[in-house]
Parts: sequence; structure tokens; C-alpha cells
Amino acid sequence: MERRSGENKNIAVSAFLLFTFGIALFCFLLPANLSEKDPENTVSLSAHFDYKATTAPNALHPSGGTVPVGETMIKKITTGIPVDWTISLTAADEVRAVGTYEAVVAIKAESLWEKEFPLVKKTSFEKVGTSLVLLEEKSTVDLEKLNAFITQVEEETGISPSKYSIEIIPRLDGFIQSAGVERDMPHQEPLIFQYGFDSITLASDKTSTLDIEFGGTPSIPNAVNLGALSISIQSARLISVLLFLITLATLLAMNRPIWVKRKRAPNDVITKKYGSRLIEIDPRQGEWMDLPVLHLTSMKSLIRIADEKELPIFFYKQQEEKGTYFILDGHFHYKYEIVETNSAINNREWVKAYAEQ
Repeated sequence: MERRSGENKNIAVSAFLLFTFGIALFCFLLPANLSEKDPENTVSLSAHFDYKATTAPNALHPSGGTVPVGETMIKKITTGIPVDWTISLTAADEVRAVGTYEAVVAIKAESLWEKEFPLVKKTSFEKVGTSLVLLEEKSTVDLEKLNAFITQVEEETGISPSKYSIEIIPRLDGFIQSAGVERDMPHQEPLIFQYGFDSITLASDKTSTLDIEFGGTPSIPNAVNLGALSISIQSARLISVLLFLITLATLLAMNRPIWVKRKRAPNDVITKKYGSRLIEIDPRQGEWMDLPVLHLTSMKSLIRIADEKELPIFFYKQQEEKGTYFILDGHFHYKYEIVETNSAINNREWVKAYAEQ
């Protein structure tokens, strides 16, 4: 009954081993990542700046006020720079733009320092379409305020940089969504003026355009769904391999040979160690039996006496695991006998003989 039960366990474990192997093979055949082609769409984000100059009354402009200018303005008579700017978006297919925008004006003193001042407060937007105006603002850079700040810093630091720059920086934060795919809103280039000793000169383009591409084949991690549980392919591979190895180890443990050193019979142990010195005889020739017998407790003692007296060692087997070893010197019958293999005494003698190898 026990043997049949063991066979049933082997069959069950072997079946589970094949099952885990199949699961592992299935997981390794599945791709770790999936490629899903996104709908293509091209989106252009454009920024356009236009500016004028606000001047104090002067010989060129007796009434002062806001006047159109070219790329260079005269610093001494210019009190402000009115700026109109528009950030717009065009797309081949409908998109959704969500985010916030704000603007600052920054003064930069070469690599020594820079300072930002708010120009447009943060405003949120959400628009849908193919042609969108995300930002349309009018604001004025107050040069008198900037000059006062520069003068204060120069007086406090004792440093007057050779040149400054003024940057009008629009900041958009958000995303553009096309057919469910999102792209971050790109940063816009600032409008830059070189702020010299006697002039203010445009140092950047008034118009810039950035293209945002939608489409391609992004890589998506693959997963195995087990009911409500979703496991990545990488994790499923690891778990299935571990299950396979554990099951294999269990099956091997159930069927492994018992790797225990076979207890050789004491006769075999002694024969292996002292075989060249032993002379096997027929126990029926018992002429020596009339001699007084000295029983020895170990084979080692018998060997020592044989060496001292230079005598041969005789032996005969009574059974496979029993035997008698002796020497004769004409006066005594020195004997070491292996008896009752299952007895505690013989087990002790066997251990002694085994240890003498």
C-alpha cells in the first residue's frame, strides 16, 4: 500500500512539474513588451512677439508716448517696452491642450546675477481644436523700475557689469493630447534684448515654432492577467521558473537513491585492509583447537602479536558476516572472532574494524 501511495505521489508531482514547465515555456514565448502604433498627428506650437517703445517727450517725439521702433531703441529716452505676444497651436487632427501659462521679465548681469519680476500672472487654459490660441497678452516692461533696481545692485555690490540683458520669458506648463496620447508642453524661447550703455537691441527672433510629433510605436510592458491580478511578463517568468525548479527538486528528492555509505561486512573490511597477510583455511582442520585460547578484543591486537612473533594469520568464514581470525605459536591459540552481526557487541567490533582501515 505504501509503495502504491509513493507511486501516486510521484505521478502527481511529475504532472505538476510538466505543468510548471509548460507555464514557464508559455511565459518565455510571450514578448516582454508590446508595440502599439499611435495615430499620427503633427502639432506646431508658435510664439510671436511684437513690441514698441514708450518714450519721454524728446526732439524726435515731442509728445512722447508709444511709438513703433526697429531692432534698436535709444535707452536714454525709452521708459518702457510694450509687448504683444501670442502663442498659438495648429494641428492636422483635433487636439486637446491643457495647462497654465505665466510670464516674467528677467534681468541678467552676464554670469554675475539675475533677477526675475512677474509680468503676467499664472492663468489656466483648456482648449480643443485644430487651431488654438493658447496665450494672447499685452504687457509693458517698466524700464524705469529695472534701471532703479540695477542702480541699487551696482551701488550695493560695487560691481558694474559691462552689459546686461532683458528677457521676456513665457512659461507654459501642461500637455497636448492627441487620440489619447499625451505630450508635455514644450518650453518657449524668450524674447531677448541686449541692454547696453546707451541702446536697447533686439537679440533674438520675434517668432519661433516648435513641432510636436505624435505617432510611432511606443513599447508597452506586457502582462499576464490572472483574474483580477495582473502580473508583468518578467515577474511571471521568474515565478514560473522558481516553481519549476522547486517541483523538480521535490521530485528528485522523492526518487533519489539513498546516498548513505553501505555498511560493508566486517569480514570485507578486514580483508580489504589486511588481505595480503591473511591465509584462509578449512575450519574442519581443527588440530589447533586443543591449544589454550586467548580471545582478543580487536583485530589490531591480533596484528600486533602476529608482527611480534612473525606468525601468519589464519582465518575462516562461518557466514558472510561472521568470521574467525587467529594465530598459533605452539603454546596458545590467539583468536579474534566476529560473531552475531546484529548484536551490540559485534556492532562495536565492526566499528572498530572499520575505523582501522
